[in-house]
Amino acid sequence: VKGSNGQLYHEPLLIQDEAEYIDSLKKVIKEDMNPIAKEVKEAGADFIFISIPKKDVVMSEDLPSTYIRGEKDYLKYVEIIRKAKSDDVELIDAYEVFKRRNKENVDVFYQTDHHLNIHGGYYLFEELVEITNEDGKKIELGSLKDEYIVEKRVVNGSYNRKIGQLIKSKPEDLVLIPKNKNIEYVRYDYGKESKYPIFGTGDTYASAYMGSDFAETYVNSSNNDAPNILYVGSSYTNVLESLSVYKYNRMVSIDYRHNP
Repeated sequence: VKGSNGQLYHEPLLIQDEAEYIDSLKKVIKEDMNPIAKEVKEAGADFIFISIPKKDVVMSEDLPSTYIRGEKDYLKYVEIIRKAKSDDVELIDAYEVFKRRNKENVDVFYQTDHHLNIHGGYYLFEELVEITNEDGKKIELGSLKDEYIVEKRVVNGSYNRKIGQLIKSKPEDLVLIPKNKNIEYVRYDYGKESKYPIFGTGDTYASAYMGSDFAETYVNSSNNDAPNILYVGSSYTNVLESLSVYKYNRMVSIDYRHNP
């Protein structure tokens, strides 16, 4: 869907049987997520569930007037999650985080892509650091501009690729160059040492953050006094994974879509 100011969106999310969807949502939370979170808590770790809404929910100002808005439904489903989850689950609602942290009202998604941009990703990362700092291992985190040199690129977005590069987009903040040159790390993909960059210099989200999606990645850094962090998710966590390498001791990522 093409909105104003060259913004591209996915088609609206339409749920045919809402009662069935809500029942399945509650079942997954109570039978799967809550028991796993209990085990994680008993092992001495935090279980954090991040809910990231679609771009149209957060950046609705450029949507066409005929677009079926998803904000009301998203907020309803997040409230269901909030009530069904146990106390062992720490919920981060990205919608709420953006409203609270985004004081300058900057875009949090790329213009022609479905992923969070570095600003949206950094707001979530700040939230994660606050939660994991409660474990006693303190992470010092400055602002995005304090930690990185940020370079702009014309982003080759996934939506734009699907429509033959119809949109001539503007350069956006994409490439990060860490200012801390003292951090050393070794990366492994599928158990083998890997040379894929943590921060790349290409023009896509994938090339900028972690290089691509892998079933298993772990990175050991020289942040020996920092906590460890494990991500289980999709490409939406790639930006968080890249940021974590420079702040956490070990960063592990699991993406079940790519299991061999």
